[in-house]
Amino acid sequence: MIIVRSPLRVSFFGGGTDYEKWFLKNKGAFLSTAIDKYVFSLVKHTINLSDFRYRISWKIVEEVSNYNQIQQPIVRETIKYLKFDRPAEFFYLADVPALSGLGSSASYAVATIKAISSIQKKKLSKSEVAKISYEIEKQKLNENTGIQDAIAASYGGLNFVEISKNGKYKVNKCLVNSEQKENFFNRIVLVFTGIQRSSSDQAALTLKEMDKKEKHFRDLYCMAFEGRNLLLSNELDKFGNLLDESWKIKSSLNKKMSNTKIDNLYEFSKSQGALGMKILGAGGGGFAAIFLKKGFKKKFLEKIKNHKFMEIKIDEVGAKLINFT
Repeated sequence: MIIVRSPLRVSFFGGGTDYEKWFLKNKGAFLSTAIDKYVFSLVKHTINLSDFRYRISWKIVEEVSNYNQIQQPIVRETIKYLKFDRPAEFFYLADVPALSGLGSSASYAVATIKAISSIQKKKLSKSEVAKISYEIEKQKLNENTGIQDAIAASYGGLNFVEISKNGKYKVNKCLVNSEQKENFFNRIVLVFTGIQRSSSDQAALTLKEMDKKEKHFRDLYCMAFEGRNLLLSNELDKFGNLLDESWKIKSSLNKKMSNTKIDNLYEFSKSQGALGMKILGAGGGGFAAIFLKKGFKKKFLEKIKNHKFMEIKIDEVGAKLINFT
């Protein structure tokens, strides 16, 4: 059995400029981190003695004889893309609910690509895995997705990424020391809004408004550079304040980006020591990243205890093979 774990991600700045519709005309940039919460892809090569060739366990259990019959989209398209012709069982496991703004779809694609290619004894680089993941979601499944999720899941780390107009990108590790990393992540709490939504559907609303909101996207692009500089210079209060400015822009990108529940969480968080908050992913629900004033975390966690929340750390390595038998 092959087990691959792939990290989820938190995006701080530049989200939206990683959509092809934007960066192929204007370039893109984002600052994000892979986190210590994971999606797991388990793939077991089997002897074909059953009436089915493929068994897939996710929100349902499928048993089919032909890969074209597979309902799980990532498994189906990865099998086709990598020309995987063996009978097998596939299992999906995750630390957090799907549809929650942490890039779980790309994380599962990255993990499944790495698992199948390991069985095939193909050595794929991090960039190749990210490329295949993005192509499967964007081109094969026609999802409205940006490129940042696949990069974070494959590479891991706290990264500033610049995207050129030809689609090529450069991953720049944010080289902060251990103490700086601890101080930074100790300021962050992820709070679940309780709302699960399709990121592709939500992103479609943003893409529809992109031409009208060009100035907003240019501001978000510039904030990625500013946020990177504030992080590297350890100006964390200013980083939190910039995150607040970023959310004010992002929340205006489409009419469903925010809602009463999100607005109430924002006001509550600000009253309890938050410098800034933003909804992760395409917006509309999922997790909110709360960036706190120094020393306010304990108080905040006491006040937020009736919500589902997570503390996070950095994942440094990206998608990782953790079992091969």
